[in-house]
This record gives sequence, structure tokens and C-alpha cells, in this order.
Amino acid sequence: AKPYNPHRFRSPIGSVQQGLSAADSSADVISLGGAADKRYSLGSSAMIKIDTSPVRYYSQLDEDAFFAWAQKIPCVTSIEGGFLHIKSKRLSESDLRDLVAIMHRYKIPMQQLRQFCTAANERWFRAEGSYWYKSVFGKTNATQ
Repeated sequence: AKPYNPHRFRSPIGSVQQGLSAADSSADVISLGGAADKRYSLGSSAMIKIDTSPVRYYSQLDEDAFFAWAQKIPCVTSIEGGFLHIKSKRLSESDLRDLVAIMHRYKIPMQQLRQFCTAANERWFRAEGSYWYKSVFGKTNATQ
């Protein structure tokens, strides 16, 4: 058996690039950083990339659990090159809560989630007492 390599990154989700036409490749993709920045889209709407490169797995089952969980979040269209590819900035409450949870669990920088704050979700998403508030939005109003 091969020894486990915690720095290896693999993607069991199929590539979004497969099947894209040359016309589709000119649309913008919003990138949140990272060295593996590629520009492509699923069509007219911009896709968002969440950088997961700092993620560390502690066992093969831990890595498998991350990918299994990420695949189950409906807004995640693919995982490729150290990024979660998100189909839109308009996320359901359930999808956003799952992104908050997986990023918190795997210690992925959560400030990347700020862009998903909208008038429709800010009441619960910007709640200063939530476990994610400081990681996403920084200091609370009381400490500023």
C-alpha cells in the first residue's frame, strides 16, 4: 500500500471545462486568489472560485469525507486545481450554511464567503453571535 500523502489534491468531481465551446471560454470567472487561476464559465453567468489550497487532510478517509461533502452541496459545480467552483453568487440558505460549515471544519479561509452576503440572508449570515462571524466579516461592531 502507498503511504498517505496529506498534500495531494485530487478531484473526484468531473471538470467543468469538459464540453465548453470556444465561445464559452471568453466569459468571466471570478477568482478569489491562488496560483491555479483558469478562466472559463458555464455560459453567460460568472462562476465563483473558492480557494481551498490551504486545506490539510489528516487521513485518506478525511480527504474522502471532504470531497464527498463538497460534492453534495448543490451550488458546487466542480472541484479542480485547489478550488471549489460555485455556480452563482445567489446561494440558497442551505448551500451557504453548508459552505460555512465545510470551510470552518477544514479551516479554509472564510473571508471568501463575504461576497455571498445579500439583503435576503444578512439577518442570519451577519449575526455577530454566530461561530463564523469573525472568520467571515472580521471584528464585531462591539470590538471595532
